[in-house]
Amino acid sequence: MTASSLFKVSGNSDENSLISFPTPNGSQPYKPSKNHPQLKSENPQHPHSPMPQLYLIRHGIAADRNPQTYPDDRQRPLTDAGVKKTRKIAKRLAELGLQFDHLLTSPLIRAQQTADILHNAKLSPQPEIFPALAPCGPIQDWLNWYNTLPKTSKNGDVAIAVVGHEPDLGQWAEQLIWGEVREKLIVKKAGVIGVNLPDDGEIIGQSTLFWLVPPRFLL
Repeated sequence: MTASSLFKVSGNSDENSLISFPTPNGSQPYKPSKNHPQLKSENPQHPHSPMPQLYLIRHGIAADRNPQTYPDDRQRPLTDAGVKKTRKIAKRLAELGLQFDHLLTSPLIRAQQTADILHNAKLSPQPEIFPALAPCGPIQDWLNWYNTLPKTSKNGDVAIAVVGHEPDLGQWAEQLIWGEVREKLIVKKAGVIGVNLPDDGEIIGQSTLFWLVPPRFLL
């Protein structure tokens, strides 16, 4: 199922101001609901051919930056509230029927903790630390990894989740969708972007945004 999404535009001071992103087939804008069925996407050129899906997930709420407490920013953990909220979101994703074939995570502690929560919710196999998901990591490293993967799984379509940071996740999504960084897509903490990837050929600038969910829609 292909859906439109809701996303915050950079520079908008109203945190609750959202813009609907229309679906590729021109259907009515979609608003995530608590009764949303399992998300599945088909290749529009080949209706019965599944499309690989990429879910870009930002880490949950972490402790504030404090050089005295955390001289190494990579060691900042999720707060108790961040753990609780991320667990609720992971549970909701599982209820929606999501299942990731691969789960990659930034090496930073707050991202690893988020990935562990997703794994413990039975959403994925064991997370794999992926250095390029650290802040300012290059998307090309992920593309090189992706190009080695089979594009189908026992469920038909490959679903990949990556846990990382802003602004990188939004910028990666923009490059996949538009072929360039536009600084328009922002992932809130524990939020999710869903991108349909072409099943072959170039994916930069050729992918489709189908889901961008602020955490409050999953709670």
